[in-house]
Amino acid sequence: MLTGLRIQNFKGIEGPIEIPIKPVTLLYGVNSAGKSSILHSMHFIRGVLDNYELNPMGSPYATDDIDLGGFLNLLHKHSIGRRMVLGYDLNLNNIDLPEYGATSSISISNKLREAYVEFGFSADDQDHSPKLDYYLVSLNGADVALVMPDTVQVAAGRKRLAHINVRHPLLESAARSVETVAPTVALDLRKLIPRTEDDDFLDAELVGASQEEIESRREERKLELAAEYTWHSEHRDLLKYPVTGFRNGLPRWGKVVSSPAFDEITVDKFEESADDVDLIEIAPGVLTELIVGPLEVLRDLLVDSRAIGPLRAIPKRRLNLDSFANEVGWYGGLAAWSRLHECSAAQLAEVSSWLYDPNRLGTGYGLEREEFREVPLQYLDAVRSGASTAFDLNWASVDALPVNRRVWLVDTKNHVRVTPHDVGVGLSQLIPVVAASVDSHGTLLLIEQPELHIHPRVQVGLGDLYLQSAANFGRNFLIETHSEALLLRMMKRIRQTQDGELPPGVPPASSSDIAVYLIQNEGKGVAIMQMRMNERGEFLKPWPKGLFEESLRETF
Repeated sequence: MLTGLRIQNFKGIEGPIEIPIKPVTLLYGVNSAGKSSILHSMHFIRGVLDNYELNPMGSPYATDDIDLGGFLNLLHKHSIGRRMVLGYDLNLNNIDLPEYGATSSISISNKLREAYVEFGFSADDQDHSPKLDYYLVSLNGADVALVMPDTVQVAAGRKRLAHINVRHPLLESAARSVETVAPTVALDLRKLIPRTEDDDFLDAELVGASQEEIESRREERKLELAAEYTWHSEHRDLLKYPVTGFRNGLPRWGKVVSSPAFDEITVDKFEESADDVDLIEIAPGVLTELIVGPLEVLRDLLVDSRAIGPLRAIPKRRLNLDSFANEVGWYGGLAAWSRLHECSAAQLAEVSSWLYDPNRLGTGYGLEREEFREVPLQYLDAVRSGASTAFDLNWASVDALPVNRRVWLVDTKNHVRVTPHDVGVGLSQLIPVVAASVDSHGTLLLIEQPELHIHPRVQVGLGDLYLQSAANFGRNFLIETHSEALLLRMMKRIRQTQDGELPPGVPPASSSDIAVYLIQNEGKGVAIMQMRMNERGEFLKPWPKGLFEESLRETF
């Protein structure tokens, strides 16, 4: 499960900013503050991992419904000298790393609790094409692998260099290294990442210093960094494996990495013994588990997730299911209607209940699905004229006709069937959000503006929907919203849980289930502030001026 994001130099975000993800994570902020940039970073990284696409125009979540504009458009200030950094925290308690090879006797999956995967992207100095500078893997809180070109200048070749920290606790039972040169000093693989032109070499105390002092300090800092890099790169507990078969800097999924160096690892790193032979034999499988496994887990989580955009389309009166039956149709909302046509009767009833039940969303509209066969008019005319034999019309031929389905909105007060075109646009915006939440697919749902065109009385019910869905399916929501009503309902449920006053059928909630972030951009770049709550759902600090200022102050 994805449990956190780290973003730097992506669109309006200079950062770095860090966003822990909870079962329900809400992003608030004024328009153009940077909320959409956070979600767009998810679109970008999925395209990278799923399609090896570093220069995206569209999104694998949305096809033509979203235009990312290419890598340079996503790079902060379109600055060639900057490096975009995207990092992802993963909870691996219920997830095993993929297996590579049939005889790996040393698997680390059963010892894993958490992982962190970080990617660094930049634009080539010459042709401005995007490249993956490096990716870093940390397991159980400690760096274990850094993969980058064997030459810093190599942009997107098939050859990479994997730096492995064999002193990592997960590997100490698998690898026997000589004593460290400086055992009290932690081996930080981040020190091996080459710096970019835009990295700041100046210390804060040099602000206001003369140009000569600045240049002198810059040169000193470069020497310090070079010495630090040299120390780490020559560390005796750091193994270096040249690996091949990469595409745009990423490994081939499901493949054991190929390295010409496995037969050459001898004296410098290990003492000669039978154990060393075993280590060399299993090294490809263990190495692949380290440098490919966590990336595959992240890729699978993103492919399994869904994104719902800020504008959901109204389906045509006569629905053509084949036109949007795949996953990318969820972003524009139409795939939700396809799902309602094909889902089980129980799932359709659950979506309907959320819509009409006054204790849930209370829109006054439910759903009904009818099945029918279309009989050609000439068949019916033949029956009327008594000439049905001319058309060989019988029950067998009728049964052979295809079964069609139609989903209706039902006005529960007047018991009238209507289409989405016959009611307010708010229902067409709401139904994809409800359908996705009730469906079991996906461990992560990305939703933009779920409250669009919806009355506040309905918005409060969305809070219960998200909490219920997260509890039922063990999923997380990452939601960009302006809805105060949604937030107030969740705060109320936390308070009711503490007081033992939850209504029947409502899942318990705690402040640890909900993360609320305020995204701000006041001319100094995007900043993020977590609005923390106590155990009763009350904010520990007041909201900044201008956002929910009046009502929240009056309520609490």
